[in-house]
Amino acid sequence: KDRKARLPSRFALSSRMPRARGCYHCYQSDHRARDCPHCICATCGGLGHEPPRCPHRTPAAEDLGDFAPHARTSAAEPAAFTFIELFAGIGGFRVALAALGGRCVFASEVDPFARGSYAANHCGERPAGDITQIDASSVPAHDVLAAGFPCQPFSFSGKRGGLGDPRGALFLEIVRLARAHQPKALLLENVRGLESHDGGRTLAIILRELEGCGYCARHAVIDAVGLLPQQRARVFIVALRADVRQQYDFPRLPRLGRGVRDILQPVAA
Repeated sequence: KDRKARLPSRFALSSRMPRARGCYHCYQSDHRARDCPHCICATCGGLGHEPPRCPHRTPAAEDLGDFAPHARTSAAEPAAFTFIELFAGIGGFRVALAALGGRCVFASEVDPFARGSYAANHCGERPAGDITQIDASSVPAHDVLAAGFPCQPFSFSGKRGGLGDPRGALFLEIVRLARAHQPKALLLENVRGLESHDGGRTLAIILRELEGCGYCARHAVIDAVGLLPQQRARVFIVALRADVRQQYDFPRLPRLGRGVRDILQPVAA
């Protein structure tokens, strides 16, 4: 403590000074390193790109987690329906769909901490990794596709980049798999801000994309406050394959009137 007190003031301030953001290849401040025309790629020796952007880079192997064919050794139990879970997080959709008699045949999540929690919650099954690196043929056939695609580009608390944001464009991964497998139903979830983003045009594009895959899509804003002591309004999209059913009515949630006391676990004595 005494040593820190004797440090010159310029050192005390240096940690709070903004870092200059520039290129560490040529030390110019008008561009970032990944855009430097002088950088040399360690993979191919070419100029103007780094290894992650190298056109000669070997594509990363598919990470199918515990959903790889060789990892599933036990015989599948009979189920009312099968489903997959994209952008799975810690497996919320799986809890609900399994309770209805469904069997999860595939799940994908890119965040390593969420993947660990998912495995802890669901019998040690580690979900597959980055869905953009997984071929549609590696995903098993399924009846229901569930996905809570990234919400940051549509949230009121974010920059609201929409489908132009790389995270927002991940919605197209849902479209890719829906076209390839044609499941009977899609169940999608996102923040309430999706409904009003860009004056409603973003949601209209999403619904149009689903309809272009052969689905009848509807949406509704549902608030879980009737079930939990929390205001949690979310956009839910239900898309049914055109040959399955033409109409879907969203359920009305009961008003349970729960308070915080009803959900807190008792403190051990």
